[in-house]
Amino acid sequence: MGQWQHLHKLNKAAETEREERGQQDTTPVAVALLHSASSSSLCATTNKKQEQDKAMAEEAELRYLSGLGNSFSSEAVPGSLPVGQNSPLVCPLGLYAEQLSGTSFTTPRAHNLRTWLYRIKPSVTHEPFHPRSPTNERLLGEFDRTTTVATPTQLRWRPADVPAAAPLRLDFIDGLYTVCGAGSSFLRHGYAIHMYAANKSMDGCAFCNADGDFLIVPQQGSK
Repeated sequence: MGQWQHLHKLNKAAETEREERGQQDTTPVAVALLHSASSSSLCATTNKKQEQDKAMAEEAELRYLSGLGNSFSSEAVPGSLPVGQNSPLVCPLGLYAEQLSGTSFTTPRAHNLRTWLYRIKPSVTHEPFHPRSPTNERLLGEFDRTTTVATPTQLRWRPADVPAAAPLRLDFIDGLYTVCGAGSSFLRHGYAIHMYAANKSMDGCAFCNADGDFLIVPQQGSK
């Protein structure tokens, strides 16, 4: 009540002042004060709505690729993809066109799987690869009478020996060894069961399995 009484006194004082000056403005001061307060809250609401509209506009600019079996295209730099063809004589931005085929060239077009890459440098400029022979003689890829033994005796797999700390440091390749198998990796027919134990990262090297599916089942460790 004290606030309204104070505003009422201000209104009376303003009316008296206007009558003395002959002004025609009949807007009460209290209404002006209330209008000023509502304007500040309206301004805050408007600013919040503008921020929400801006965030929604930024999300709308993001383009996602969806759809199983569809053809997609994406580019890191706008204008880097050729238009109307996949392998022009001169690619935009001086890039090199390379195709990575997922199926044979005789596959029907509807089932053809391929990826066109536009690279800064062609893949043929890579550094030379060097073969690496595993140090473990128990790692096998051929299973015949010279490398394997068939026995009716009941056998049980022993757990892998966990390599200790230095100086014995084994990565995934050196710590891999064969338990059993059949067939031949060169003939791409058969299977093999391996075990591994490693305490070293694959520094400066990579492992690629091009013979078939490779299922890795970790037993212990955090990495």
